[in-house]
Amino acid sequence: MEALLAPLVIGTGAFFAIRFHAQGKGWGWGLLYGLFLMPVALAHALIIAFTAFFNGGGFPRSAQSETALYDSGFRHMMSGEYDKAIDDFDGAIELEPRIPHFYEIRGRTYALQSRYDKAISDFNSAIDIVINPQQQDIDPHGCNPYHHRGVVWTQLNEYGRAIEDFTNAIALEPSPETYLARGQTYTELGNHDKALEDYEEAISLSPNADAYQNRGIAYLNLGEQDKALNDFHIAIRLGQEVPAAHLGAAKAHFDKKDFKKAIAEFTQGISLLPDYMEANSGLFEMLKQEEQLEVYDIAIDVMTELYRGRGVCHLNLGEYQEAIEDFDAAIGLNSNDSNAYRGRGASYSQIKKHTQAVEDLDIVASLDPDSANTFFTRGIVHFNKEDYDSGLRDFSNAIKIEATHANSYIGRGTCYLYLGRHLEALNDLDKAINLVSINDVTPETDLLGITIDHSYAYANRGLTYSMLNRESAAKKDFDKAVSLGFDYSQIEEDLQELKGQSKRAEGNFKINPSLNVRHDDVSIHTNYPIAPEKVALGKFVVASENEMTSELEHTVLDILTNNLRPGSSEAEDPNKQHLPRQAVSNATPESLRAFIEIHEAISAIVGPDHY
Repeated sequence: MEALLAPLVIGTGAFFAIRFHAQGKGWGWGLLYGLFLMPVALAHALIIAFTAFFNGGGFPRSAQSETALYDSGFRHMMSGEYDKAIDDFDGAIELEPRIPHFYEIRGRTYALQSRYDKAISDFNSAIDIVINPQQQDIDPHGCNPYHHRGVVWTQLNEYGRAIEDFTNAIALEPSPETYLARGQTYTELGNHDKALEDYEEAISLSPNADAYQNRGIAYLNLGEQDKALNDFHIAIRLGQEVPAAHLGAAKAHFDKKDFKKAIAEFTQGISLLPDYMEANSGLFEMLKQEEQLEVYDIAIDVMTELYRGRGVCHLNLGEYQEAIEDFDAAIGLNSNDSNAYRGRGASYSQIKKHTQAVEDLDIVASLDPDSANTFFTRGIVHFNKEDYDSGLRDFSNAIKIEATHANSYIGRGTCYLYLGRHLEALNDLDKAINLVSINDVTPETDLLGITIDHSYAYANRGLTYSMLNRESAAKKDFDKAVSLGFDYSQIEEDLQELKGQSKRAEGNFKINPSLNVRHDDVSIHTNYPIAPEKVALGKFVVASENEMTSELEHTVLDILTNNLRPGSSEAEDPNKQHLPRQAVSNATPESLRAFIEIHEAISAIVGPDHY
């Protein structure tokens, strides 16, 4: 039994580590739970050694009763009967208060109950005995309360104190478990290089599967996927045939965008789930009975991650039905997994099931309202539905949450483009390109495999320039987009669609009849084919028909016709470029925005020197 317990606990700790990383909490939390369980197996071996030591005459006869209480307490702790275990340890300490192991095991039991103050107090008592030994004390070999107090500090997010305790523990008695624990704490602090050093030490002391798996996690954090894969595969060969090892390998393949190999690893991990669940059924049942629901939920979430991860790979490969099936399975395991709903919503959108897509993404917004990616993904769905106004709202919400979310600027800029709001489109697409270029950021893949893609930004900015008849700037952007992998045939198709929208808008152009304005005044001389600006002007006149004074409408028409009709002597009159004070005071924000769009568009076409 003892021989089987240790690898089970080690595998569980690594399993939790992978899951916590997927949740964005870092790998250290998973190891933390493993470290709470792992020493239990070591402690059981220790009590067996105590018993043998006692039978061999090492302990005085008077110590037999406290040893029996220790053994009984250990059995109660292993069965989840923590109060009974503490009663036994109380008795052992009362009989022999100078054995540090007794305080250590009771402290670990308190920690399992989340009674951290009492746990720390016991570890303090054990430390005092270890560093201030008396002649009658037994050899404290095998007792390292610094390690366990460090684990509790980690649980309380006191990482600096944890590092200090783990360092003291290593000085007292180096062990691979303590190097692993300190490495995970460095990971929580974002110091991945230090973490890697500790994993190297752990491997040098005990080159086991758990050590290699943790080093694989470190390599993932450092972006060294090939080294990570090598370590995960070594862990599997050494006997770590648990879902977590395959989940780590799948993540490495995913980061390399090798989605087919990632699917193979996810599938292998899923195939191990039935045996894993059966082998750990007792542990899971104990966790539920003792209301250790957070730990139990983590185990369930690891299984969810396997299905969700495979679904994301199918989504990236265009295998949308398979993706939906995997996201369904993930949601079946955890109905509050916002990322699974997000993936399923994106998959529904790709197969034109926009209603289901929006329903899923509405759920995501309720579960994860503070995530920019939540609104970014729903914005994409609205864009695919050609609901550009809703897309604008979602992309704007994403930008409010994360002002540097480059993909949302690309999305919002593209919505502006299709709404004919070209100056705003240029502003957003410029922002998206500069956000990445200025910071020299390597594009990162998000949950759905979406990256900050320069090619889309350049392609859509080129389309915007083309709609403004700035063909030289458009060509430059199109060339850049193609050099980054964008399909030029898609540019041609999008441009044709946008030009078609513009012509349709021209056909529906309306003028306020009360102004008695001739159509030629609005159509502009044929030497200046600026359909987008005519669309904007049409929107302005229609929107303001019952809201604006004729004075402001006439002012807009004067600016447009006087500045764009060749040979107009009024074009040089600077007074014609400014709104009368009274007109501005009577304007609504919507109409002013429309006026500014026209004003800036004309300047962009003819140049500031001519306007």
